[in-house]
Amino acid sequence: MDEIIEDMDRLREIQFYLVTSFPMRDMKLFYKKYKLGSYPNITVGMDTANFLSRYFEIPAVPYMAIYGKDRKLRKTFIGEVYSRQIKAVSEE
Repeated sequence: MDEIIEDMDRLREIQFYLVTSFPMRDMKLFYKKYKLGSYPNITVGMDTANFLSRYFEIPAVPYMAIYGKDRKLRKTFIGEVYSRQIKAVSEE
């Protein structure tokens, strides 16, 4: 998240949805630490029922799925992802 925030000028056209099933207090700390409320292209949500994990068969976390403007899946990542990778996939 540090690198994404640092490189937000290059990523501002990309919409990020951060979803977690971790406890709300942990998500609030994460939200405050990175000041996510100050980025209009970042939406944060809770998945208390683990619906997304089961529906998309997410094998591990952290997990990132990148979709194109056509709403088709372009690429998935497990583990650390760098802003240059996100940008490259978004430009394909």
